[in-house]
Amino acid sequence: MKNFKNSITLYLLVFAVPFLTQSCSINPIKEINYSNLSIESSQKLLKEIKELGPSLLMNVDSYNTLLNELEKYKDKGIVINSLDGITIEANRNYLKMLGYTSEEIKSIAYQELTPSKWHAMENDLFRKVMETGYSGVYRKEYIRKDGTVFPIRIQSWLIMDENHKASRLFGIVQDMSSHKKQEGKMKQKLVLVPGIAGNEYLWKFQIKHLSDIADIVVPDISNCNSREEWVEAILNCTEGKFALAGVSMGGWACFKVAAEHPERVTKLALIGTWARHLPEVEKDQYKILERIKNGHFDEFKQEYLDYVSTNLDSSKDEFIKLVKEGMEFVDEQVFINHLESYLDDFNSEKFLNQIKCPTLVIAAKNDPIFSVEEHEHITKLIKDAKIAIIDDAGHHIMFEQPQALSTLLRYWLMYF
Repeated sequence: MKNFKNSITLYLLVFAVPFLTQSCSINPIKEINYSNLSIESSQKLLKEIKELGPSLLMNVDSYNTLLNELEKYKDKGIVINSLDGITIEANRNYLKMLGYTSEEIKSIAYQELTPSKWHAMENDLFRKVMETGYSGVYRKEYIRKDGTVFPIRIQSWLIMDENHKASRLFGIVQDMSSHKKQEGKMKQKLVLVPGIAGNEYLWKFQIKHLSDIADIVVPDISNCNSREEWVEAILNCTEGKFALAGVSMGGWACFKVAAEHPERVTKLALIGTWARHLPEVEKDQYKILERIKNGHFDEFKQEYLDYVSTNLDSSKDEFIKLVKEGMEFVDEQVFINHLESYLDDFNSEKFLNQIKCPTLVIAAKNDPIFSVEEHEHITKLIKDAKIAIIDDAGHHIMFEQPQALSTLLRYWLMYF
């Protein structure tokens, strides 16, 4: 998967926003007795950290970040680990959330407290801490003594010794269980708009894997015969404000919704779509329209399925199966109506500079219809928009790379 434009990288999807640090001269400090740090009292600990000064950490930036976090500290766990992960000291809040005693926790490495699915991420974050002195804020899960798994919010700093060599890891941990329950009660609305003659089947994977953080609605666009009618269907499928994502022709409709109804759209995702006049694409679409109107719809569908089957290797068998199943839902007249709708109103450039909400543009590297360059053009004309490019995918991103697309949309929902 390609990097986000404007320096937003894939690390944002899985880890946390990288913190840039400045080089600075730091005076050495005396040897630290970690067991004497007042980790049970935030005020005393803050005072002690200030007395030890910036040389306690790798650089001034990470030092200031730690001071800021300690100043707003409340009911959070504090843990000091050796560089190989063994717990040296932990406060009562940390012990309480995990269910261990002080003696028990000192025989357990933090890797053992973490489900295996997070280990690769933690290895990357450890390297980051060793390089920059600070991990940034990130989320993962812990395993309690009784075996239950719960979500946490954590950040770590590299502590230096008297020779300014890496010595310990200092962590602030927050149990997010109650927050997760509250988030579940306050899910944001998400409207997913399918492409030509599509329905919720196109979004089946995303609906399954995003419904924990969003109440998802797919508008019925089967009776829409113009862009205005698509817009009306989108606005009427739910009440109030919503996040809006559209794929292909769905994106064509979303341009107008986001531009003309900013009071309703909180954020926008545009997937495998277009904005400019594309003469070759339009020419091909007119040929398809003519064939279908001449009674060759079933023949067109079969040729398309043959094309998909012969141009992909066996590793894509599941994708081919999904495309075939999806084609079964396509109604001939709906397909004609939709095709005529966007051929009569193909260009969307007029809407781009009117869109002000946070926007993520998602392109497939191998899309044979709408190129990466077209998506880059859209990104340039929407204020502060970001772009992500998914490798090894064509025009059917939802089926070809469902995990990658869902990960991007999850990040977009949570952080844009």
